[in-house]
Amino acid sequence: MYVTSGDGSWPSAWKVTGSLFPGPEEYLELGRARIEEAKAGAKVLGLDTTHLVFLGFPDGELADLVFEHQNDEIALKSHRTRLDRSAYDPLRFAYRGRDIMLAIDEQVVRRHADRVFLPHPLDAHPDHWATAAFLPATRASGQRIDPRGRALTLYYMVHRPGYPNRYGDDLLPPDELAGSGHHWYTLPLSPARVARKRAALKDHWSQTTTFGPDLYQYVACNELFDVPLPDSGVARGDAPAVGSLVPRIDSVGACLSPIGHSTFRLYLPDAPRSGCDYRLHIWSSGPALIDRTIDLKEDTSEQSCAGAGRLSADAQLRIADPVCVTSDSGWTVYVPSRWFNGMFLVYFTSDVRWKGNLLNHSGVGWAAPSWY
Repeated sequence: MYVTSGDGSWPSAWKVTGSLFPGPEEYLELGRARIEEAKAGAKVLGLDTTHLVFLGFPDGELADLVFEHQNDEIALKSHRTRLDRSAYDPLRFAYRGRDIMLAIDEQVVRRHADRVFLPHPLDAHPDHWATAAFLPATRASGQRIDPRGRALTLYYMVHRPGYPNRYGDDLLPPDELAGSGHHWYTLPLSPARVARKRAALKDHWSQTTTFGPDLYQYVACNELFDVPLPDSGVARGDAPAVGSLVPRIDSVGACLSPIGHSTFRLYLPDAPRSGCDYRLHIWSSGPALIDRTIDLKEDTSEQSCAGAGRLSADAQLRIADPVCVTSDSGWTVYVPSRWFNGMFLVYFTSDVRWKGNLLNHSGVGWAAPSWY
């Protein structure tokens, strides 16, 4: 299943169409070309191309579907193709987060898939971690539809500073993701399979000719997958460190309470930096829906500080709106527990922005309200 068709890459659009200033039609031409490349590569791998599914969600903009267009009635409009729905899938999914979940639900859950391979939630590419953000909600609804339970989820890494790192001819886990909460499995490949993988990669010429030999670093003697703990999400393990000057969120945790308020904690290696915007996003797949983005702005007034002190001391104290408190270790966010009434699972992630531009993000976490 291809969630996007790669139709948002300016260098590749230039390669495919010859236009130095591609417009919507050129980007759509790129998308169609990449679909044909994917089919050609799949044939080399021995796959039946009629089993390939091209959903056609906006390339390079899936993170916006997580944060801004999860359940909106108005769909996102792609900056590249200028469309608000898929041009490649016959169902023409609208560009909304819930439509991605419906598409994944149709392909994964109702086909009773027992294993699902997808990008890692701590991948640095926004499209990759956003795709991983949508899957847990789908798996939760699948558990209610399919009595045989959830599919096993295996995550693979693509984009992260310093990755791929190899010892000899084998891929190794990123150093900072090799600790607690991560369980890496390696799948050895025979020389014949390595050669077949390299041959298949050559068919993706709009990328291999644009990005050069970098893509061939992934042609190793093994495949590598992370299988994190099934009920804790992937909110630990550190977001990608894209540079020493870029703030990052170490991890996010949640403590849901049946009464009063619930608590979310965002841990940072350093105190929150001035000039940057920090946001916590919370959503659910149902049956009750929630889709809220909280701008983390601390109120330092005397009254607010006194109120935060009471919240930390009295877990049963009810609140009407979120309360944010900063410290040297990050953010503490107190949220009304009534938000989570009627939900099976709650999902959360966070990001850091500067002047509206996404700098970094955390992993994806989920928690079940214990009172349901």
